Amino acid sequence: MMKRSLSIRLFFHFAVVITLSLSAIGLFTYTYASTEMNDQLADNIAQTMRNTAYQTDLYLQNYDRATYSILSNGSVKHFLDMNSEDSYAYYEYSRQIKTNVFPPVFMLYPQIKFLYVIGENGRVVIDDNQNSAGIPDIDAAQQYKELLAATPANGESTLLTRSIRSGQSANVITIARRIRGVSSYTPNGVLAMEVNVLELDKIWGELDLGQGGYQYVMDQNGTVIYTPGDEEAQTSMPSNTVNRLMHMEAGSLEQNTDGTKRLLISELSAYSGWRFVASVPLSELQRPIATIRSATLWVGAGTLLAALVVAYRIGASQVEPIRVLMNGMRQTEKGIWNKVEMKERRDEIGVLIRSYNLMVSRLSDMIESVYESELRRQKSEIELQQEALERHRAEFQALQLQINPHFLYNTLETIKCYAVVQDSEEIAQMVESMAHCSVIPFRPIWRKLRLPMS
Repeated sequence: MMKRSLSIRLFFHFAVVITLSLSAIGLFTYTYASTEMNDQLADNIAQTMRNTAYQTDLYLQNYDRATYSILSNGSVKHFLDMNSEDSYAYYEYSRQIKTNVFPPVFMLYPQIKFLYVIGENGRVVIDDNQNSAGIPDIDAAQQYKELLAATPANGESTLLTRSIRSGQSANVITIARRIRGVSSYTPNGVLAMEVNVLELDKIWGELDLGQGGYQYVMDQNGTVIYTPGDEEAQTSMPSNTVNRLMHMEAGSLEQNTDGTKRLLISELSAYSGWRFVASVPLSELQRPIATIRSATLWVGAGTLLAALVVAYRIGASQVEPIRVLMNGMRQTEKGIWNKVEMKERRDEIGVLIRSYNLMVSRLSDMIESVYESELRRQKSEIELQQEALERHRAEFQALQLQINPHFLYNTLETIKCYAVVQDSEEIAQMVESMAHCSVIPFRPIWRKLRLPMS
């Protein structure tokens, strides 16, 4: 349990550190990258819208420049100054304008559908680039009044998103400006041309805003003058959103349409005053961010798994020599003084193992020395005991040698006494002689022993 506990604790601490580090790095990277990418995508779309507005302005300025040759033409100026009752002058100037002034403009700018000059005198010259036979009649006085109110007094051109002809589609742009005759110092006429707004689709239609993305073009009054052919795009601009867009010069805002969140990016044209609005689903805008999130999660998971495997191996490599050292200590507890065999290490664990092996070696030598000393001591004691035993044995034998002659002498004396009692002189003398010959050295002892008996 202790070994496993140490390994688990090391692995757990490694896992916590690695997980926190990867989580912090992944979260910071994803947050920073997603924010930067979101801003970059929004900036790219805004830049695209600015380029679209700029290209549109250049396109419209070409038509504006087309009016310069008309407003400075003498026939046009005399037409504005003529008497409204002079039918001949009207016919002559109208013929000159239609023959010499309008055709070069139509040739240079074939996208122009109609050109017309309306004078303060109530006269009008109008020409159709595509169908000269079907020129409609218009209320010159009424149209002049309306155009005069819509154009600035300084002679600059203005863009109108309507036609002066009744029954025309809304996809028409009218470029109008005030002009003056030869003798007048104030403008006394209006020059206007009509261009189909779909001609600008060459510019607007090339804009790629991704799947589900499209753009709006609104005039100065907030009227949508262009949308893509998608029905959803044509009906998904609420009035409150239009009001918010009209009160901001440029920028972005979010719109929730039928549960779909969309980002609206607005850019204002400096020349036309039109507003170009890109509508992009947030899901489409954040698709690269979702890809980054998925990639971050997968890479983080793979890195975490690899790091945990490395952490486990590092923990095991650090714990394994400790386990070997513990097994060596258990063997030492049992009296088996074996050194720990490990690969050469130069870290703290290597120093610990070398110190342990040195300790085991010294203790083994000390125990062996003590054991030999104890053996020598016990051998000396055994030798001393054997010497004492031999000495006691010799003394016992000496005593035994002393005891045996006395016993024989006493026995012979006893026989002699029985012989004297039986009055057998010869037996008594024989026994006495025998006792005298066999135990002469011990006679003093016998005499000592015999005194108490007598």
